[in-house]
Amino acid sequence: MTTIDGPTQIPRTYYREEHVLEEELYRVFGANWAFVGHESEVPAPGDYVTRRLGGDPVILSRTEDNGVQVMLNSCTHRGTQVCKASYGNTTTFRCGYHGWVVGNDGTLKGVPGRRALYGPDFDLSKRGLRRARVETLHGFVFATCHDGPSLQEYLGDFRSPERRRPTPTNSASG
Repeated sequence: MTTIDGPTQIPRTYYREEHVLEEELYRVFGANWAFVGHESEVPAPGDYVTRRLGGDPVILSRTEDNGVQVMLNSCTHRGTQVCKASYGNTTTFRCGYHGWVVGNDGTLKGVPGRRALYGPDFDLSKRGLRRARVETLHGFVFATCHDGPSLQEYLGDFRSPERRRPTPTNSASG
């Protein structure tokens, strides 16, 4: 790395220190759009793949209404992973800890003994998996867990036709 004052070395300890990794994950993935997968990986309703969004495990799934969803692979009750397989097809995921069942769109579908354990006012709609904002571009799936610009705004002029296609040059002189 070079600065105005000359070459600079990154201290070797930065490659091993946990707080440096956490800061890097936050700054690189925290408030930015990140590539998660491609729509072709989840072509049919119920198809899913598991990935990481920064340091967090996520599920990229094709929902029953043919949408694409990215959600945190962590039960909202006790934080246990709800999907242990790397890919597959299912309409629901079940937490192995207490058996909470979530749909492939992240909504909480069922809780064993819900009324007896949590009372009649327990609201399933507030306890589903945390969902990321998702946008696609030419089949590529991007996600972010933060408010901010749309994917199009984030990419800016990168999407413009002038940037996508190199300008042909005439190398023949004549």
